[in-house]
Amino acid sequence: MSDKCGDKFIQMSKFAKENDLAGKKTELDSLVKSILAKEDSMNSLSMSLLQIAKQGISTVHGNPANCPIGRSIGSENLKNVIWQGRNQAIHCEEGNPNQRVKDCFENLRTDFGNEYDLATDYMENRARKIVDLLGWNLYGNYESDMISLIG
Repeated sequence: MSDKCGDKFIQMSKFAKENDLAGKKTELDSLVKSILAKEDSMNSLSMSLLQIAKQGISTVHGNPANCPIGRSIGSENLKNVIWQGRNQAIHCEEGNPNQRVKDCFENLRTDFGNEYDLATDYMENRARKIVDLLGWNLYGNYESDMISLIG
């Protein structure tokens, strides 16, 4: 190795040591793991909220065909977004959504963007995206929607 290359290697090593790059890498890895764990938790909570909404519809109306459709969500309706969003989230690990789920998410993709594109990854749980789209991060929005569907 030439002296010039050796000097650069020594300078890089000194810089890494002085700036504790190994420690910063460990800290960054820890932060990434924490963020991913929180994302998984939020998806699980969102999936549960969609399940509760779907169960409310089923309990009050029996067949979803007997339920009002609710407000418009782009070219979709509230009832269908809840139903298909719940189905996608509950069954995403199977990687083979039924056609009604695909159709609903294709409409959402057209209306709201590629984050609803199931073709990018059928196994990605989209529950959090659905809850965010519905505005259910505010209880009043959830309550109003559920009253419109189940009274």
